[in-house]
Amino acid sequence: MADALASNADTVVTWGGTQSNWCLQTAAAAARAGIRAVLVLLAKSDAPAREGGNELLDHLCGATVRVLEVEPDRGFLNLADIADLVMPIMDEETTTGRRPYLAPIGGSVTEGSMTEPLGAMGYANALVELVEQMASRDLRIDTVVHVSGSAGTQAGLVAAAKVVAPDLRIVGISVASDRETLGAKVRAIAEDLFETLTIDARIEDDDVIVIDQCLDPGYGILTPEVSRAIADLAQSHGVVLDPVYTGKDWVGLLDLMETGFISDNENAVFIHTGGTPALFPYQSELEDFLHD
Repeated sequence: MADALASNADTVVTWGGTQSNWCLQTAAAAARAGIRAVLVLLAKSDAPAREGGNELLDHLCGATVRVLEVEPDRGFLNLADIADLVMPIMDEETTTGRRPYLAPIGGSVTEGSMTEPLGAMGYANALVELVEQMASRDLRIDTVVHVSGSAGTQAGLVAAAKVVAPDLRIVGISVASDRETLGAKVRAIAEDLFETLTIDARIEDDDVIVIDQCLDPGYGILTPEVSRAIADLAQSHGVVLDPVYTGKDWVGLLDLMETGFISDNENAVFIHTGGTPALFPYQSELEDFLHD
């Protein structure tokens, strides 16, 4: 938002899935900053339900929401993937006399109006804070596990770990694209972050760990495994996950433990990146699971 305001923008345009955490946070931040938000929500036939959840909160925050139907196999993590959908909306905003700022999904790729990987910087700071907290408590941390979608979160964590905790493994559980595609995006953003901050470091192939086994059967599609993970964690610890993001993340973490990737004598930190509102559009499916 600071970058948008510095560019004299009065509107922020961005895009994401129908239950996008990123779009909701953009709407909320724009409301706080006193500027307009236009959200382009891309609905696929196999995507999560639209009713309620983050989309409801998008509207409550005052965002202008444009829902566009797209084919199930169409990617949307890069502006080039959906420029034919987003750029006409940018043109409409400009034609009406507004000053739109185009924020790429996740806020970390230097495209659209963004010239620095700002979103990734936030998670780089988060990793530094985490390492400091662990050290102050004399606790060892071996692995960080988090959900990875538009790559900014993982890129920031990977870049910071390379500098302040080189032995720390950062593991992204993908919910949006295959390991190769997401891994390349993570590396590109992390190296862009180094360049922006003038840090002399390089991301190696083994620094970027992406697990893509949770991708099937598709983005936001609820599975029995995710339903069980959501119910188990809520009933054992009172921690709420969601079907689109953190539920799949938790399933991935459990699998890493079961397969020995994370051993019994290691300490893993699970980063809960939000998404609880996306739980509610799945109410009937979850109730059916709980009553089965």
